[in-house]
Amino acid sequence: MVIGNVQLGNDAGIYFGCVVDANDGRIVIGERTNVQDNSFLVTGKSRGDLVLGIGVTIGHNVQIGSGRFGDDCLVGMMARVEDNVIVEPAGCIAGGAWVEAGTVVKAGWIWAGRPARPFRELRSTESIEFAHGRDIYIEYGAAYRRMT
Repeated sequence: MVIGNVQLGNDAGIYFGCVVDANDGRIVIGERTNVQDNSFLVTGKSRGDLVLGIGVTIGHNVQIGSGRFGDDCLVGMMARVEDNVIVEPAGCIAGGAWVEAGTVVKAGWIWAGRPARPFRELRSTESIEFAHGRDIYIEYGAAYRRMT
């Protein structure tokens, strides 16, 4: 379901079972960004906009409120991200992490835990693997659009 003022960039994908609900607010999903199965992106005017940059990967079963996600961020499966979170470019939220409202996830760092805290810097090999995974989902979306 895609509800309200939702802007979708080129080659972006919203997969099966997702809810992307801007209510009376705004959600921007950047180019080459993918929102994977069963994720909930829900915000509204009182909560603030949700802006996902270019090449962001939102894993399966993720819950996100308002906030800003820089280019090439990754949010792992089953993570929960509360309102007004800023994820700097190439920031990473580990699978299952819960990020508290108002948190700033620093560029190039993995945040993990409940509540999420800085865990360690990303390794260059991990960034390459994350980009490869993102590209696979972009191709999945293109293949699906060719079939419909």
